Amino acid sequence: MNNKAKSSGYMETILQKDLPSQIQQEIKEEIKPYTVGLIGLKVENGAPRVQLLGSGTLIHNEERYGILTANHVVKRVKKYEKIGLNLVEYAHKYTIDVKILKLITVGASADNTLRPDIAVIEIPVNKVAEIKAKKSFWNLKKFRQQIISQPVQSDKGVWALAGSPDERTTQVYTNKHFAETKVFCMLVGFVGVGKEWSDESFDYIEALVSYKDNGGVPSDFGGVSGGGLWQTPLRKNQEERIVAERPILSGVAYYQTDVVDEERSIYCHGRNSIYSKVYEKLQYP
Repeated sequence: MNNKAKSSGYMETILQKDLPSQIQQEIKEEIKPYTVGLIGLKVENGAPRVQLLGSGTLIHNEERYGILTANHVVKRVKKYEKIGLNLVEYAHKYTIDVKILKLITVGASADNTLRPDIAVIEIPVNKVAEIKAKKSFWNLKKFRQQIISQPVQSDKGVWALAGSPDERTTQVYTNKHFAETKVFCMLVGFVGVGKEWSDESFDYIEALVSYKDNGGVPSDFGGVSGGGLWQTPLRKNQEERIVAERPILSGVAYYQTDVVDEERSIYCHGRNSIYSKVYEKLQYP
């Protein structure tokens, strides 16, 4: 995945691949704590079934905590008894009963078109501390005013998409703690940004994935639905070195196109959908 970027305050254009590897890694490490895979668990015909349902971003507004994701991912969640979250990089099992979750549709198309497609899975308060011990929740209220009133221009900095591509899910294996273990991969990859548009109070961003000279890019982004799209502004310090500022949650992935001319689009909801529509849904109980 590749991207052209401009450092804030300068008209200098750089390629993502030319960013120092340390800065690229710093950006990824900033985004990872907010990102989770959503794993469905249920028993079918007497045997356990474990399936990656999609991805999400941990968010909160005041005392309400949840997972920002795509609405079609929430529809999948409803078919399972429990959901699991991948909170750490070693073998573990963390699950929540679906019946105690509040599934909140923020935007859903009545005629099965591609948009809108955004939702929140609200987490019970008694589960929040357990998740906070391993992960972080993005504060919608803290960043809302700045992002809505003074958004960073889309060509300032670099963009990254975070989620769990199902094609990288590995087969089960055994270890000393679990009879069977299934591994779900977490990916933070840099992308370009194409068109941006609005429709019926929701906004959208097109993330662009290039397959030109880019090894390791997933051939399919199934499982990344609901994952976060992040913008990281760049600037130069007094020593003229590029510095990455804090990544900004700026989108929610919900649909991938076919690959055409070695490029595919990942359609995402944009900042207004998050900081207005989602924020409003989490304003009151």
